[in-house]
Amino acid sequence: MVRDPDNMVRSPSCQSGCYPLWQFFGRVRFGLFEFLRWTNRCLESEPACVRENDRRLRLVLDMISTRMTTRKPAGHPRQKKPKRIDPPTRKGILDQLLGYQIRRAQMRFFAHFNERLHHHHTTPGQMGLLMMIAANPGISQVALARAIGIERATLGEFVAKFERQHLVERRGAIGDKRSYALHISKQGQEFLDRCIPDVLAHETDFTSHMTASERATLLSLVIKLADGPPVVE
Repeated sequence: MVRDPDNMVRSPSCQSGCYPLWQFFGRVRFGLFEFLRWTNRCLESEPACVRENDRRLRLVLDMISTRMTTRKPAGHPRQKKPKRIDPPTRKGILDQLLGYQIRRAQMRFFAHFNERLHHHHTTPGQMGLLMMIAANPGISQVALARAIGIERATLGEFVAKFERQHLVERRGAIGDKRSYALHISKQGQEFLDRCIPDVLAHETDFTSHMTASERATLLSLVIKLADGPPVVE
């Protein structure tokens, strides 16, 4: 073992100039020891040095205390920022457009439907298809698509889904082996029997701000609008 200039014990394996951790911490310990010895010397024999160090220490303490006093105490509620109030949105001529108002009503209607009938895991469109099939036993997919007003391919996807859920049965049409007749299954009829009371309650609640006369008038006008002359493509 060899002693280095710092009076530290150095192993022979470190003769190549390496700087081991024990030597680093030794230097740190030596520096702290020298600092404490210098501080004691100032306190005992050098009043001017003591005054200078005391002044610096007081400056640091004053800075710390100032920051602590300006900081909000623990548990102090934060001051809420004033809520931003946006100016009213202008709609231009949208308020005068029937299509815009019908769309708004439809969105509110679907949201209310999903809130009240979410436990049935169905949609207004699927419910309408099942009701149409139940009311028209043996209806073909072509006639159903025409009555509902959707594409045959889209209807085929719904019918396939109903079959997987055992709600609808597809049987061969009498006299036409190329087409199928749709029938509501026993399980599908039981499903409708559970859903229809909730659907009626949903519609009653949705139009609760209207009188019975207003609701009847609205229903007749919407039916008249839906059954109007066909759209020319």
